[in-house]
Amino acid sequence: MGPFEDPAVMSAQSPSAYRPAQQPQWLGIVLVLIGAAAYGILVVAAKLNYEHGSDPVTVLFVRAIGFFVLLLIFRRATGRPIALPPTVRYLCLGLGVFLAFQTWCNYAAITFIPVSLAILLLYTYPIFVALATRLIERERLGPIKAGAVLAAFAGLALSLQVHPGVLDPRGLGLGLMAGLGLAITVMVSSRILRRADSARMTLHFTASTSACYLAVLVLTDGWAWPVDQVGWLLLLSMPLVYIVAMLCFFSAVTIIGPLKAATFNNLEPVTTILLAAILLGEALGPWQYVGAALVIGALFAMQIADRRAKARAAAEA
Repeated sequence: MGPFEDPAVMSAQSPSAYRPAQQPQWLGIVLVLIGAAAYGILVVAAKLNYEHGSDPVTVLFVRAIGFFVLLLIFRRATGRPIALPPTVRYLCLGLGVFLAFQTWCNYAAITFIPVSLAILLLYTYPIFVALATRLIERERLGPIKAGAVLAAFAGLALSLQVHPGVLDPRGLGLGLMAGLGLAITVMVSSRILRRADSARMTLHFTASTSACYLAVLVLTDGWAWPVDQVGWLLLLSMPLVYIVAMLCFFSAVTIIGPLKAATFNNLEPVTTILLAAILLGEALGPWQYVGAALVIGALFAMQIADRRAKARAAAEA
């Protein structure tokens, strides 16, 4: 996951700038749900890639460079701007280096722990964002957000209650680092978006992210290509699924707006957990499902709290 695909970043842009398209609301909801499912497919497909001979860095390089090339071709073909002012450009390129490490943490975590738990750890990022804004910007959490933070931590505690020896500390550490890293990315990119549109920002940080993965692979001679045709099909599908995911999400934004799209996109961990159960045979216990429900419910509660805060601010303006 990255800022261009992240709803929290999209919601950071002024809702007043949003102009709804003349399309039925149900279409926007369907699109955002398809996008959420596509994001879940990416994580599950990464795990399947590993089983067919690849590894996190190779998978992420193919995903990043494929997406970068497709987005660049699209921008060129449609005559849309690509360049950014120097200061913003360097910020985006630097963000891409950080994002390369953050995304690697997420994809490396699933080599040690189940995908279901890794995605829940990744989705601690709204909690970190809420705590950071409280500590750094002195923004009041409010009862809904405070309750959501407590519920999310309780949900994680329940979700991690598995038999001793099943969870690898390396996976837990990488999963939490991915969540913390995404929180930092969201906060930094929300500031960049005040001076640049999301597509150009993404194009630039994807370029530096691709370069980071390429440098690691060349310096370590760590290429891990698939060993069979199924593996190649899975690997080459990653950029295409990534494009579909973001096209669906941003098409949904034009129909139902960023806040509502962000709320429905919180179902991404649900789709990932279901896909992991269906395709990978990962099964959580009853209390772990309760924990997952608490985490996801906390995401919705925090999104609702943000929506109410923005509505109050707009009314007072």
